[in-house]
Amino acid sequence: MDDESESIRRLVLNPQEALAVEIKSWLDIETDKGVGKLVKAIIALRNNNGGYLVLGFDDATMEPCISKDAETIRQELHIDKVQRIVTQYVSEIFEVKVYFVETENRIHPVIAVPTGVKTPIASKKELKDQNGGKVIINVGEIFVRTLNANNTASTARASWRDWNKLIEVCFDNREADIGKFISRHLSGASLEVLRDVLVGALPIEGEPTEVDSDSPVIRLLDAGNSRFEDAVKKRGVSLPDFGTWECAAKVSPVSTPTQTTDEFLNLLTSANPRLTGWPVWLDSRGASDKDSRPYVLNSAWEALIISLGSEWRHVEFMIKDPRGDFYLKRALQDDVTPSAYAPPPNTQLDFVLQVLRVTEAIAVAVAFGKGMSYESDDGIVQIAFRWSGLGGRELTAWANPERYLSDHRTAVQDEIITSTNLSLNVPQATYWQYTKEALSPVFALFDGFILSDRVYEDLASRLLERRL
Repeated sequence: MDDESESIRRLVLNPQEALAVEIKSWLDIETDKGVGKLVKAIIALRNNNGGYLVLGFDDATMEPCISKDAETIRQELHIDKVQRIVTQYVSEIFEVKVYFVETENRIHPVIAVPTGVKTPIASKKELKDQNGGKVIINVGEIFVRTLNANNTASTARASWRDWNKLIEVCFDNREADIGKFISRHLSGASLEVLRDVLVGALPIEGEPTEVDSDSPVIRLLDAGNSRFEDAVKKRGVSLPDFGTWECAAKVSPVSTPTQTTDEFLNLLTSANPRLTGWPVWLDSRGASDKDSRPYVLNSAWEALIISLGSEWRHVEFMIKDPRGDFYLKRALQDDVTPSAYAPPPNTQLDFVLQVLRVTEAIAVAVAFGKGMSYESDDGIVQIAFRWSGLGGRELTAWANPERYLSDHRTAVQDEIITSTNLSLNVPQATYWQYTKEALSPVFALFDGFILSDRVYEDLASRLLERRL
């Protein structure tokens, strides 16, 4: 599994401003202005349900702009100093983390703010600029991550437009706590009894559904794959043999369709929760390889990213359509990881990686739907997945040895398509149920393997709460 430090490293390698990621050139927390910027950013990210403050990049060009030496940086932004400021000025005490990522003879600090906000966070102490006496932060101010006119993310004082999302985030976290309490105090049998009592009184979502080969989302899956093949052919590259994972997401109804502009990509980039360092449907506009940058074709954005080097191997194709259609195809991580502990290509499938990737795809698709101003009360996202190249693989936990599987389970079937549907207002705490719906048929190919609900829920929670 990519641990948190690896995810942080990828944030630095691919810096992008988003609702969950704030970029700044530097913070001098020995000054009142620097403290003010830090407090505002941390309050805003906490109210966003967590995120990252990445330092050392120009927030306009995303070019590195840090000149201090590593030791000075570590001293100036020591965790004790940062935590002391949080405790002093933020209304709720929570633990932040400070990472120092070294890359290309530079060091970039990243401050991680945890998820789990249950009531809006505000400033609890006034902060004045001692030089001029100007008030930088008043008592009781609430800051949030919000969108500017061009759909780029920024930190600002909360306005009436921000309250709906802020309260929704708080309620989602409270619902998650209730769900965990029930799971912790009821046995499996008791949960089944409770479920039976609730059937008919509440809609139970996430049940297995039969895949309709003629449904719009399946047609989108096939059309996306055709576009991938055309793009690879046009690029003129020969790809190695590997298995693939595809995802198609269709959000409806479309309330405010837009055009294939930079503002549309800004909106998606800001909405993407960036749960991993290399998120699904990432924005590759800043890629150093120009061939990896997005382009417009057939009224949609496409991007083909191919890296077959010795240090980083990745194959990915994506489509982002303003009409609410999204497609993604990736080489299986099991086949392209350049590591001594990785298995030979086309031999294994790590079940943990699959749970994480499917959950992330669901979370990002829902975030896109909400970000594109679909009506949350009516909005639905249909998602289809396809795994190819499964035949002959063994189901393992090679990237997650702490989740060791004792049985040797092998798949015969080479390809499978699954699907799930969910409304845009479904609480994050229930995403694991839809992940289970999408993955259960896949795992069953491996000699009938069944993954327990507790593992689905635990892995999904770790991802959504940024605890990997």
